[in-house]
Amino acid sequence: MLNTEIKYKTSTDYNKLYQLLKEGNLLIGFIALDINGIPNMEYSKLVQMSYNEKWKSFDLGFSFFESDFDKTRFKQLCLKENIRFIPLK
Repeated sequence: MLNTEIKYKTSTDYNKLYQLLKEGNLLIGFIALDINGIPNMEYSKLVQMSYNEKWKSFDLGFSFFESDFDKTRFKQLCLKENIRFIPLK
């Protein structure tokens, strides 16, 4: 979907996203649609976001292990993939 079609208030506070996921929250968000291996910043897909304590892995529409990314690189990865999430109230 086009990003302009997203009717939800979303956040790009990646420190908050990291914290919420590490606390065990399940979130709904959006990630850039991958077109030919390149994130397209105009289109997004809806994804479920979570953290798996047992495997120490994040799922943001793709999975990666915490050991591969520190908190700073988590933010860089989120920026690269144009990740936005629906914040908890």
